[in-house]
Amino acid sequence: MSVCLFLIFALFCFKKIILIIAVVGILLGNCFYFIGVSLFFSGVKNTSSAVVSGYVSDDISSSEFTTSLILRDVSINGDDSKNIALRINNDISISLEPGEWLIFVADLEKVNLFSFGYINSYYFRNNAPYTATVYASDIVKSETHTDFDEKFRLKVKGLLYSKLSNQNADISYALLFGDRSNISDVNISMFNDSNVLHLFAVSGLHVGFLVALLAFILDKLNVNFYINFITSGVFVFAYSYLCGFAPSVLRAMIMAYVLSFSYITGREYDGLSSLGLAGTITLIFSPLSAFDIGFLMSYFCVILILFSAKPITKFLLKFFPKIFAEGIAISISAQLGVLPFVSSLYSSFNFISPIINLLIVPIFSVLFPILFLSVLLVIIMPFLSFIFVIPNLILNFVMLILSFFSSTVLSINLLPLNPFYSVCIIFTAFIFSRFVRISNLMKMFSFSVILFSISCSHFFTSLPSENISYISYFTHDTLVVRNKKGNVALIDPYESSSLKNVLNKNNIYSFDLVFFIDEYPDMELVENYSADKVYVYSDLIEETSCDGFVFNYIYYEEKFVGLSLFFDDTSIFFARSSSLSYNICDYVNSFDFDFVVIGDKSSFASSIDSKVLCYKSQSKKTFSYSNYGNFFLKKKRNKFIIRSYD
Repeated sequence: MSVCLFLIFALFCFKKIILIIAVVGILLGNCFYFIGVSLFFSGVKNTSSAVVSGYVSDDISSSEFTTSLILRDVSINGDDSKNIALRINNDISISLEPGEWLIFVADLEKVNLFSFGYINSYYFRNNAPYTATVYASDIVKSETHTDFDEKFRLKVKGLLYSKLSNQNADISYALLFGDRSNISDVNISMFNDSNVLHLFAVSGLHVGFLVALLAFILDKLNVNFYINFITSGVFVFAYSYLCGFAPSVLRAMIMAYVLSFSYITGREYDGLSSLGLAGTITLIFSPLSAFDIGFLMSYFCVILILFSAKPITKFLLKFFPKIFAEGIAISISAQLGVLPFVSSLYSSFNFISPIINLLIVPIFSVLFPILFLSVLLVIIMPFLSFIFVIPNLILNFVMLILSFFSSTVLSINLLPLNPFYSVCIIFTAFIFSRFVRISNLMKMFSFSVILFSISCSHFFTSLPSENISYISYFTHDTLVVRNKKGNVALIDPYESSSLKNVLNKNNIYSFDLVFFIDEYPDMELVENYSADKVYVYSDLIEETSCDGFVFNYIYYEEKFVGLSLFFDDTSIFFARSSSLSYNICDYVNSFDFDFVVIGDKSSFASSIDSKVLCYKSQSKKTFSYSNYGNFFLKKKRNKFIIRSYD
């Protein structure tokens, strides 16, 4: 619909060249998309009991029970292959270091690359089309080998943790390389609540600081302008390499090159053309980046700054001096650019975030070059390590400011924004920007078409429909069930972006019933929503009817085994997978359920007569995450039809 909107706009503006470019762009985009998917999955297939070996990358995250990492330079059954997203169940204590060589036997599965219209950035950026799960006791470790970029990042990480407090070292490493995995959940939440999390995504801000710093130093050394340009270009490329050529870094690098080149040649620099060139180059070499949420946030942030910063500045000049008006305008524009994507992640929005950014961004503009210089100098001359006192003090001051503002009552939780609405908002900003030279009458007509499209979209998407949504998060199952009346039951929820996206897709912002199957329920999601009734398995001892649902917690031989749920003409049994046994399967069969959910216990699927919803495929009567990703079953003519969200 968004594409149609643009084509209609081009047609009514009588700009044939725009229409031709749009059609050609759409056709080429589709071609490049299919090429990108084909290349990513080239030679990839599900493999059982594969002998796998490879090196541990520096992308490792650990918890008490599991370790997740990317395995690079992989060999599968003796043949070179692509990277693997590996999940290790810690049945024994295991310590893994980047560069260690691992060998093990595991079942390899193709990843679900797309989910809810976005690409899975973790798999995509790490070029990991495979996923595997293995027990720590089944792994053999051997030699160590690290690439140059990993060695450098590890060297910097070790230096930061030896000279700064752990909290400040986490933040500094994220600021330098864009890797937030080491920052605690508490601090991530604080940055999120203050709406400054974007400072840790390496982008134009960081590259601009780096270029300005190098230009200043080289200028003071009276270095020839052309040598200055070449040196800055090499440094920016090297920095982008160390950051893994993330989409935001690539955009900033290309735009920096264009800006420098325009300065050398005496040509006028055009931000929109530069941004378009950066996007075109990135998508030619990596077509699937168009679905990467980091890529989208980076580009739309800059687009909104280009479209709306000047009009907002013009308005604010009536109340503020120029320097403050420009700073607030850029901050507001940047927030508007990322707002649709932030809301899709169920983040919060702080109404005073433009003021927070106005305070924090200048501090970071000082902190980043100081931190960058400190790292380089101390690596070369270790006796200068005392200079880390300065970034340590600055970071402590920043944390004080953010801890104050993050708790403000002016912060609200965001509900996800329909992607089509997001496009309409950005398209409206584009139409009324200085880049579109059409009559005011045509602008108002275009705006009227947009409003009409939004009204139609809202009407058709707000109609409730009976369906069953299956969401899996690391083998944890959740069901979202909607009956004919539009009432919603949520079964065994677990806080995850996948579940939030399903709720967004179905326009669900409150629940009539919530059931927990796990002994230790995760109440975080429910606390952020409106839930009329919440049950844990100790609450129900007899069959209960409410809001068009009939339900009961089922016990077998005095042991809790799952939940039965009846609605309309459909029946579901949601098993507590840890309690499953063949005797319980026979017991469940006696009830003749339409669907039985068994999670990761796919070995029991053949013993169940009903349609089975599970994590892995087992038979033709099984609907599984490994086959469909997160999916939903929609009632049509008294039959359920399966559709994938991914």
